[in-house]
Amino acid sequence: EMLSLEDYDEIGDEFGEYIIVKQYKNEKLLCGYIDRNGNEIIRRMYDMAYPFSEGYAVVVKDGKSLIINNQNQVVYIQAYGKYTNGFLKIEKDQKYSFIDHNFNIGTNYYDSLENFSEGYALYSTDTEDGIKYNFINSNYEDLFTNQLNEFDFVDSYHDGWARVGRYIGDEYFYSFVDTNGNLLVDTNNNSLFETANNFHSGKALIFTGKPYFVLNGTVNYYSIQYLAKDGTYPSYSYIDARSTNKQQYQARMPFS
Repeated sequence: EMLSLEDYDEIGDEFGEYIIVKQYKNEKLLCGYIDRNGNEIIRRMYDMAYPFSEGYAVVVKDGKSLIINNQNQVVYIQAYGKYTNGFLKIEKDQKYSFIDHNFNIGTNYYDSLENFSEGYALYSTDTEDGIKYNFINSNYEDLFTNQLNEFDFVDSYHDGWARVGRYIGDEYFYSFVDTNGNLLVDTNNNSLFETANNFHSGKALIFTGKPYFVLNGTVNYYSIQYLAKDGTYPSYSYIDARSTNKQQYQARMPFS
């Protein structure tokens, strides 16, 4: 069944609980919401609108960020993004915390704060020694004491592992840390990677920076590999042979 949306000038790009619709009025683009049947739920009145999530949405009106429910009632001022795991990020005096569905505000405010992912939210604190990272659970309890202090970069958890990074000399390396603070070590006893993506479906794409093997002592073959969570390498994604005789190498080690 096709729904007519010809009354609107733009349509939101995320199909959530409701659909964001936009229409120009006096040369100003205003946002509202319709349901999956095309019925108007909230009239077009906001300067910016974010998708509804878990019964609430963040909208912007006259420069103020507001939380509204599906009755278009304003329940809180100055919020960001959308609800994740029952929490929504809020801001006060350039510090960030969370508010839950019962509108209880977190006990602590942080210099930066990410949404919850797999039960933990990443935050950072600016100190004299640089930016320090940690995670909190839904009770605002710190996950670590000082296990992350050595890292210059920390990402949220994906598949049970958080990507972390640090400078060693003039080079930058990535590692992975679990919720117990343990580093992932591969079958070659290596925990540092020149390039690393987040884990997804049990694997992460990494580049160790080390040759996969050397041919005739002269040509290095570098591999970008899929790393499993147990430290093994189940497959290879790409091989940089750095050689003109690529057919010879493919006969020795076919791509998988």
